[in-house]
Amino acid sequence: MSLDYAVLSSDAQVSQYARVLSHSFGRTEEEAAKWIGRYDRRDVRVLSDQASGTVVAGLIVLPMGQYFGGRSVPKWGIAAVGVAPEARGHGAATELMSRIVVEMHERGIPISGLYPATQALYRRAGYEQGGARFEIRMPLCRIDSRRRDLAVRAADEKDHGRVRGLYAKVAAHCDGALDRGDMQWDRILRPPPSRVDPARAFVAVGVGGEVEGWVYLMQALGAPRGKHEVVVHDIGFTSRDVGLRLLAFLAGYATMGTDLVMYGGSSSPILMLLGEQPFSFAFGDYWMTRITAIGPALGARGYPHGLAGSLAFEVEDDVVPGNTGVWELHVEGGTGRAERATSAGRHLVVRADIRGFATMFTGFQSPWALSRLGLIQGSDEALAMAGAMFGGHAPAMADFY
Repeated sequence: MSLDYAVLSSDAQVSQYARVLSHSFGRTEEEAAKWIGRYDRRDVRVLSDQASGTVVAGLIVLPMGQYFGGRSVPKWGIAAVGVAPEARGHGAATELMSRIVVEMHERGIPISGLYPATQALYRRAGYEQGGARFEIRMPLCRIDSRRRDLAVRAADEKDHGRVRGLYAKVAAHCDGALDRGDMQWDRILRPPPSRVDPARAFVAVGVGGEVEGWVYLMQALGAPRGKHEVVVHDIGFTSRDVGLRLLAFLAGYATMGTDLVMYGGSSSPILMLLGEQPFSFAFGDYWMTRITAIGPALGARGYPHGLAGSLAFEVEDDVVPGNTGVWELHVEGGTGRAERATSAGRHLVVRADIRGFATMFTGFQSPWALSRLGLIQGSDEALAMAGAMFGGHAPAMADFY
């Protein structure tokens, strides 16, 4: 089957892609069409059978950024990847992912990311595990903060803008956190499953009278007599006092609420404000990352201040030949400069395929672990320099997309 790759362009293609998604995600075609309709058609890619013109596969692009080393790296998230049932098993999904990866490289988009339904497909396209997302659960009655001297009030429209600014300041120091675009914020404000009912949004005011914390939550019924879980879709704070106040606020739901449920990494800072450890973790996902343009990616992320050094990478990329070759990275003052080279010269050298390079870039696995896994190679000195450049806070994400 010969396939054409293109941007979604017609109502007929919307209907055909909706059919694909209905079979891939177990939704009705009407539900899938509404799903597609939330996005700009320019952010949808489809593969069509050249003979019939029928869409046989598609995906949705989500422009955003992701924080690494204190700086936002431009990123395209990938979602809603689906293949028509009659076209499965013939390489359509692999071709679709290869085409979007090449497009991102040509556009200079540094990185891409996704939540995998199957790792095998995305590994063929050069993606590898980049970080983790956990469900964090605790009984509301076990939250022991009683801080109530600061004001908490329902958020208004102006507050949402303030929260976005505060979020950026907090998230910049959390490797793996998204630099959210409008679509990601819309998911916070109007969370699934309904996507219609707004989240219940509150802000906390610090001692200076300014908004310093926020929480967006839903109350999920499911137990008898009105008992419910409190599901937090986003929470953040800029000071210890405000963090304690938000915990006390959430504890106030314990009369009818059972558990508090939120998402993030295993070392989410808010957990340190609890007197004990009443929480549990349930594994959610390892999200995957793809380095689509090596030079822009290395130049966009941040690095440890006080570190100065150079390292050469010999990279192999079967999908994007433009990534293959030698790259020299020079780090100083928290920033990096990457350039192509004909050889590694006198620099320390790390050899990597594009998958190992991605996991090293995010800091999800140490260079020594990746070396044991056979994904990178280098001398002890080279691996130590790579660890110094890319090490940091374990990358985690609260968002799902």
